[in-house]
Amino acid sequence: MVEAHKLTLRCFGCGTELEETEIIKFRSGVACEKCVRNYYRDSPFTDVNSELQTGRKKAVAWLKRHRLAMQRRTARGEQ
Repeated sequence: MVEAHKLTLRCFGCGTELEETEIIKFRSGVACEKCVRNYYRDSPFTDVNSELQTGRKKAVAWLKRHRLAMQRRTARGEQ
């Protein structure tokens, strides 16, 4: 049995290690707030705060679905 513990993931934009509470589901991975803000910086049609809120909600659901598999990979030393 894999013991439950907090996962540390990396931002796909800058590679920064992120705690579970910091991740934002963004495009095909997870990102930090700084990278999401930078992505939308020049887009006048996007409400960045709304995108961040939606991304955080999606991250919670994504973690629920994939936590066990990620913990197993971490326990085996895979990335």
